[in-house]
Amino acid sequence: MKNSLLFLFVSMIVFLSPFSALADSAETEKVIVVFKEQIDESLLAEVEGELLSTFEHVPAVSVEIPIDSIEELERYEEIAFIEVDHPVSISNQTFDWGIEKVKAPLAWQSAYTGKGVKVAVLDSGIAAHEDLKIAGGTAITSYTKSFHDDNGHGTHVAGIIGAKNNDIGVVGVAPDVELYAVKVLDQSGNGYISDIVKGIDWAITNKIDIINLSLGTSNDSATLKQMVDRAYDHGIILVAAAGNHGTGSGNTVEFPARYDSVIAVSAVDSNNKRGSFSATGPAVELTAPGVNVLSTHLNNRYVRQNGTSMASAYVTGTLALLKQQNPGLTPSEYRKKLQESAIDLAPSGRDEIFGYGLVQAPYKAEEEPAPEPPEEEESEDTKVIFKLGDRLPGVVQLKIDLEKAGFGVSSNPTVYYGPITMEQVKQFQKENGLDVTGEVDQRTLDTLRKIVEETAPEDNLPTFRQGDYHEGVIQLKLDLELAGFFVSTNPTNYYGSITTRKVREFQQAHGLPADGIAGPSTLRKLQEVVSGTLQEGDRLPGVVTLKLNLEKAGFRVSGSPTNYYGPITTTRVREFQSHYRLPVTGVADFATMQRLTEVTTTSLQEGDRLPDVIQLKLDLEQAGFRVSGSPTNYYGPITTTKVREFQSSVKLSPTGIATPETRRKLIETIRK
Repeated sequence: MKNSLLFLFVSMIVFLSPFSALADSAETEKVIVVFKEQIDESLLAEVEGELLSTFEHVPAVSVEIPIDSIEELERYEEIAFIEVDHPVSISNQTFDWGIEKVKAPLAWQSAYTGKGVKVAVLDSGIAAHEDLKIAGGTAITSYTKSFHDDNGHGTHVAGIIGAKNNDIGVVGVAPDVELYAVKVLDQSGNGYISDIVKGIDWAITNKIDIINLSLGTSNDSATLKQMVDRAYDHGIILVAAAGNHGTGSGNTVEFPARYDSVIAVSAVDSNNKRGSFSATGPAVELTAPGVNVLSTHLNNRYVRQNGTSMASAYVTGTLALLKQQNPGLTPSEYRKKLQESAIDLAPSGRDEIFGYGLVQAPYKAEEEPAPEPPEEEESEDTKVIFKLGDRLPGVVQLKIDLEKAGFGVSSNPTVYYGPITMEQVKQFQKENGLDVTGEVDQRTLDTLRKIVEETAPEDNLPTFRQGDYHEGVIQLKLDLELAGFFVSTNPTNYYGSITTRKVREFQQAHGLPADGIAGPSTLRKLQEVVSGTLQEGDRLPGVVTLKLNLEKAGFRVSGSPTNYYGPITTTRVREFQSHYRLPVTGVADFATMQRLTEVTTTSLQEGDRLPDVIQLKLDLEQAGFRVSGSPTNYYGPITTTKVREFQSSVKLSPTGIATPETRRKLIETIRK
């Protein structure tokens, strides 16, 4: 029976984050106005709104309206609510995080774009897409003669390699490369070894320069090995995904990536950490971006996907740049250049997780930028925090604060930092004697916060309940999330059933009457809890304490902790939250801080019956000191013995008591 090859990706996230189209001016915004009963167009005319469209089954209209008139329109009794009309497709070109990571823009500045290099994508085909140019191809599959992609995977891979550098969508690593679609997988992502062999055979015949194989199988094949070796002998460079069944150790690299004539590629995230799915083994030669990667998809869409398939495409695109820079080298010479230019990731030297390191695009030496200071140590007031095009949770709070300071952006603020936001930031900066850039640096943010605090009214808190539409509900949801009670990724001004439930959970957790109504006592308690919350971008004394406590718990951030909460701190907080089964947000909220304090200040010992004992036993088992196949919350004599054995193995005093120091060492041992 033929061996089926499966796609090497573990998840697909359709890219539906809100994107705001560029407005004609800073004074108008496209919104959807929902009426309680019937549409009254005269109300729109009164506020100089331009009617764009109506709907058949709901009393609502799409309208472009002066931003200053939105609040006025909301006052009419006939209006149920107003929300921003968000486009759901990409209208401006985006550099995904991986493009910067591999330094592709520097290669383009050096005139290396992959021009004249032929790349065959052996996959599910490539779909017609306004952001892709397909040079040719073939279909090996039996059910169709078209190389059109009917799955989406091949189109996503192709976009990473060579999406066009234009004014839309995304851009690939080598935007001028010649892409050839070789369809060897069907609409379900399945194919056969014989199809892969035939696809490589086609590539040899058609004088392809590079073959991308974002696919794999756990089964070795003498025929497949012979064919990849033959292609290599013909001067073709082969790149393959290492596989998505990694556990963090052992040899889990799949075929054909495991063959010597193929470059095996593992995956990392934006923090240069191994993708949780990424295969490991001695065959891993390079690593590349493979987590949450944005690229082209079916029907002119763009989606995010995870997998070593994506990482393989990054290396293929980089090779196209390298081949344009250095035509005529042998495959082994190209591989050597990639190995030498890769950024070595710990541990030092070639390893089974990252190979030689993170792949880097070629560029002229004189264009190399000055090295950046470590993120955790950066403290300049001019560091840009938010800029045009950003889509970050903190932008919502920024817009709320701007409105409080008298520079309103929207009645329903989103995570998108668009041109209207930029204009209002400029106005704020101009009136407060700041550098007028339209970008929010630390000095701008500090000035804004100071003004908001100075103009804040005394403790005269409102009451919010289910069914309310109010700007304050957005802040309520943001504060609930910081307190560990997540409501929505894109909070609106509507107080619905989910908000009611989360308010009730918060009230129960803090000993308040659990009625689900956000009254003054609930809001006051929420403010108290949130005031102790730390998150990325903060520069506060409490961040130093947080880092020290994280290190005590086994999640070290820095040897010299500063007061800056950067991406590394976010990563460690996420790891701590994941380990102790908290919501994984990367924000040091009340629940996280409370749990961290418990972990770093309490000891467990014989006779205890606590939930933490179960976690202790699980950690001991991972470290090789198994207590029980079905751990309970009781700390008995066997647990004492295993703790004592572990303590002896790491040169701690063998007391049998699980002190914070013991638990920290235990986690460090597991993480190695």
